[in-house]
Amino acid sequence: MDDAALERLRLEGQLYLSLVEMQTIQAHFRSLGRDPSDVELETIAQTWSEHCSHKTLTGRIHYRDGQTERRFENMLRETIFAATEKIRRDAGDDDWCVSVFPRQRRGGPLR
Repeated sequence: MDDAALERLRLEGQLYLSLVEMQTIQAHFRSLGRDPSDVELETIAQTWSEHCSHKTLTGRIHYRDGQTERRFENMLRETIFAATEKIRRDAGDDDWCVSVFPRQRRGGPLR
């Protein structure tokens, strides 16, 4: 498929992926020497969706209403992750949280 066909597929299939993401999937399956099945494509789209990867929340956001103005370079990191890290630091040795997906940051592990 050319880019126009990928665009049609992503829109008509309601895959909610960008053209670059569609091209990445295409390149992967080309390396396998085959096209993805419908189930594979739907699974990848779901896994890569807004719900799973928080595309909007990891983007730059500038929020303004009548009285409040906030800017985030990465809202997910600056709100939810920051609050979680603070709670875990405050808990110290009583921190019972175990992560299935350890997240690394500069300087070593999250803890």
